[in-house]
Amino acid sequence: MTATAIGDGIPFLDPGGWAVYTWDTTELIPQHAAFGAITYSVSPGYFQVAGTHLLYGRDVTPDDVPESPRVAIVNETFARRLFGNVNAVGQRFKLFDPAGFVIIGVIEDGKYLDPGEDPRPAIFIAYSQGIGHYIDSGPITVLVHSNLPQDQIARALRDTLSKVVTTAPISVLSWNDVIDRSMMPVRTATIVLLVMGLMAALLAATGIFGMASYSVSKRMREQGIRVALGAQRFQVMRSTLGRPIAILLCGTCIGLIGAISAVRLLAHFISFPSTNDPLLLLGIALTMMLLGIAATWVPARRTLTIDSARLLRDS
Repeated sequence: MTATAIGDGIPFLDPGGWAVYTWDTTELIPQHAAFGAITYSVSPGYFQVAGTHLLYGRDVTPDDVPESPRVAIVNETFARRLFGNVNAVGQRFKLFDPAGFVIIGVIEDGKYLDPGEDPRPAIFIAYSQGIGHYIDSGPITVLVHSNLPQDQIARALRDTLSKVVTTAPISVLSWNDVIDRSMMPVRTATIVLLVMGLMAALLAATGIFGMASYSVSKRMREQGIRVALGAQRFQVMRSTLGRPIAILLCGTCIGLIGAISAVRLLAHFISFPSTNDPLLLLGIALTMMLLGIAATWVPARRTLTIDSARLLRDS
């Protein structure tokens, strides 16, 4: 094992959080909170194991004991939102009375709830100090960084921890396992949306095919006259496809506007690519246009087989 550390949790596995108050706040009620922040209790070396960079200040140490001033390390977003551009090291804040902390370091922003989230405030306090005198301790998470195969690490951890903890259950997860669990809601939503999208595309293609077939059948006599007067094949097809393509362009523009609005709404619940990505929007527009043209092309080809003499004679 290269390095180890402990904490009360890790990102993506139901992290807890507290309301944050400025140091001069006297009435600690939700209405007076500055914001909420993800909160972890960590041991010395946690950031080295997690691969998180300490930007400035210091890490927690064994000297940060319950009898000493309570210390905390915060991320960039926390420091910026509570103190602006002022150096956050040495600044103080409250979570509740008497849980007041002095900031000893600032770390880079990370991901805490899901990989696609926007930057959010986070607090890391010394595990040996805890948050408050009446806060019960929760599950202990042991973090291990090693170059050994996963199965060897898992066996070694279970053998070692089972000698220390004989009653509590022990669960060993790799970092990839943790990320996979956090991505489960997103993947489920993606599959559901994919199925719904395919069904919508099938319905759209069926509807376009039906409308195009009806439109071609109503204009067969008109196109027969064009052919009789010497119109070329591409002229007939241009006349047949012109109106459907214009409708497709208008429908695609309206659909893109609706899709952008829907994605912005759904982005509050699951992670989505940026709706401002021009390549994404262009790909969606081209896909729908090609689908519409393909559905229109099949009935439009009937105009190329028109027997103008027979058509005019029957009419």
